[in-house]
Amino acid sequence: MIISNSSIAPGLSLFLHFAGVIGVFLSVASSALSSFSLSAFLPAVLAFSGSLTDWMNYRQIELRLIQTNSALNALNKSLVWWECLSMIEKRNIFNKDTLVQSTENIIKQQATIFSGGSSKKRDTKGDDADEDDGK
Repeated sequence: MIISNSSIAPGLSLFLHFAGVIGVFLSVASSALSSFSLSAFLPAVLAFSGSLTDWMNYRQIELRLIQTNSALNALNKSLVWWECLSMIEKRNIFNKDTLVQSTENIIKQQATIFSGGSSKKRDTKGDDADEDDGK
């Protein structure tokens, strides 16, 4: 997961900055068109600028970049913690469980953010207890 997110983050960052530069350029172009009385081209420039902004919001580029960097940071912290343990501490079941649980939580957070779902499990024990009472 670290390797795949490491390759995603620079691309998202580059795209976010590139789109920001294009947005500023289009704003300057619309001001220049208004100043030089070339208002015939102004709607096209503004439409392109608006569609670029809407597409960036639809794709949630900024949120994806923040969450990817957050996941990378958390995974790197877990890796550093694991590497700092001695060989005897690495064999301890509690430390292994801690590593697995923290990594799974990071993965769940990433999956929940991109899927838009909830990370809480549904309590099915309460449903089964109601069915048993009716028998």
